[in-house]
Amino acid sequence: MRRPRRPPPCQVRLLPLHVPSLHTLLPTPQASPLGVTLLPSAEELFCTCSHVSLHCALTPQTRLLVGGEMLERMPAVGPDG
Repeated sequence: MRRPRRPPPCQVRLLPLHVPSLHTLLPTPQASPLGVTLLPSAEELFCTCSHVSLHCALTPQTRLLVGGEMLERMPAVGPDG
């Protein structure tokens, strides 16, 4: 399985956003200066964010990765408005 390519830090830093993430390849010391907060679980991510972008191949194992219960946990408006 191919590892996802990480964007260069200069590309990430251009985004004027606070970015909660479940990214497992980005260590906390590299994430913090970029405005990325690493969360411990998908449940916490969905409870925190009003928008979620999922990046993975669609396979039998990932097909039902996000269900209605997770979507119902999402706030109507995230902490950043």
